[in-house]
Amino acid sequence: MEPITDLNKLQPLLHSDARRISAFSIMGASENTATSPSRGKIVIASPIGDAHALGRLVIHAGAEALGFTVLRANTIGPKNLADLVRASKVDAVVMTWLLSPSGDQIADYLEYLAAVPTPPLLLMGGLTVNTAWIEAHVTGHYPGKLIGCTSAAALLRELSAV
Repeated sequence: MEPITDLNKLQPLLHSDARRISAFSIMGASENTATSPSRGKIVIASPIGDAHALGRLVIHAGAEALGFTVLRANTIGPKNLADLVRASKVDAVVMTWLLSPSGDQIADYLEYLAAVPTPPLLLMGGLTVNTAWIEAHVTGHYPGKLIGCTSAAALLRELSAV
């Protein structure tokens, strides 16, 4: 198989059911057929200023393979994300980034998401996520359950346990 050098060619590959199921079978994910009920609804987003498209695609494909209905918000501001969560009644929000967001930027997202009547499960992930920092500075400021993950595989393992 030829290596993929054009990221635009990666999206259709990740959305191919057979390849997606094969790629995520190592995680113990089962095939999600059209007749299977959804395990819940999640939204996947990155903070404004971060273009972590590949991370969102991997999480999207993995979450669908795990049986979740996925809404992909791409890069979105905190108020718009909270409005989407409120309107769509999602069960979980996955915030993924490649670049490290500032503490103030994380606080803005937490403030808006905490105001949602039933704050959803919040999974924060990316290579630059410092789980110790999240536990020390973020956990007490969010009324819902919050999990920090340093890789897509770790985030999908956490999501599979939901």
